[in-house]
Amino acid sequence: MEPDPDSSPAYWCLVSPNPIPWLTSDKKLRLVHPAERALISYLFALVDNIYCPHPSGREINWEKTALALSDLFETFYSRCRIWGEVKKEDLCLAQARLGLLVVTQTLLRLVLQDFLGVFAPLEL
Repeated sequence: MEPDPDSSPAYWCLVSPNPIPWLTSDKKLRLVHPAERALISYLFALVDNIYCPHPSGREINWEKTALALSDLFETFYSRCRIWGEVKKEDLCLAQARLGLLVVTQTLLRLVLQDFLGVFAPLEL
């Protein structure tokens, strides 16, 4: 079942084509907190595992992968505020963190549904 973009909050941010402000004005990555960096690093490794499998053909434990991604996201979400003061003082940082949230959600859904055959709810 496809989500309804008019009523699904997870898709509201994707309605507008405005780019996510990943970089600062001096072209440096805006997300510098250690929890952000750890999550980003894991996301890149995950994409590599999905689209560029290891040449030795080694099997990936997708359950461990999903759990690790979930744990890293939980750490990021608990340590890196998006709303409140962050949104008021640095809107671009809040938007970049929301972008990281959307990327994580997308890849976690992919792992759950495509590699583990588990339904991934749109909202919790």
